[in-house]
Amino acid sequence: MERNPAPTRKLRTIERLQGWSMLVYYPLEHLYYLLSHSIIPGKLVLPSITAFIPFIRSRPSGKHIQLKLSTLGLWSTRFWAAYVILQLAHLREDSKLLRSRERTLSKTKTGATPDEKKEIKQRKAALKNELIVNLAYLPLTLHWSTEKGIFENEVWLNLCGLIAGIASWKSGWQATALKPAPSLTNMPPTEPTGEKLAPHVEDPLKDVVEAPFLDEM
Repeated sequence: MERNPAPTRKLRTIERLQGWSMLVYYPLEHLYYLLSHSIIPGKLVLPSITAFIPFIRSRPSGKHIQLKLSTLGLWSTRFWAAYVILQLAHLREDSKLLRSRERTLSKTKTGATPDEKKEIKQRKAALKNELIVNLAYLPLTLHWSTEKGIFENEVWLNLCGLIAGIASWKSGWQATALKPAPSLTNMPPTEPTGEKLAPHVEDPLKDVVEAPFLDEM
C-alpha cells in the first residue's frame, strides 16, 4: 500500500484503516476457528517477563487468558464490518475519481478514444459489481456483530449471502476472462522476407539411369 500510494489523501487514510482492521480481524478469526475445532484450549497461560530476557531461566507467570468463543466471533466480525463500511467509502471515492476522469477526457479536443471509453465502461461495471458485494456483506456483518442479531428470519441471511456469492463469482469471472482473439482484418500485413523458395521436385530419381539386369548383358 505504501509502495503504491492511493491518488488522494482520503483514499490513503481509508486503506490504512482497512489494513489495521484486517490486522485485528484475522488473528481473532483464526483463534475462533482453532477454538471451535478444539485445536487450542480455552485457557492460555501467559508467559512471564523473564521469558523475553535471554540467559535467564523463565518461570510460568501463573496468569491465564480465558478465550470465549462467542466473544472472539463477535469482535472478529465487528472488525470485518468496519472493513466493509470503509470499502463502501472507498468505492465512493473511486467513483468520484472515475467521473472526474471521464469529464476531463470529454473536454479534450479529440475526446476519449474507443479504448479509453471501453476502459471507463469496464471500470464502472466493476465498481457497480463490487458495490453489490459489499452492500450484501453489510447486513451479514452487522447481524453477526451483535449478540442477538438484527434478523429473526435466517432467510434474509441466506439471501444476502447468495447475492454476495453471485456478485463475487461474476467479478472473478470477468477479471479472468480471456481477451478475444484479433480478427484477420485487424491484423497487420506481413512484410515479404525476400527469401526465395527452392523449386519443387516431384521425383528426384526419375532421371537416374537404372543398372541393367544380368539377362540383358
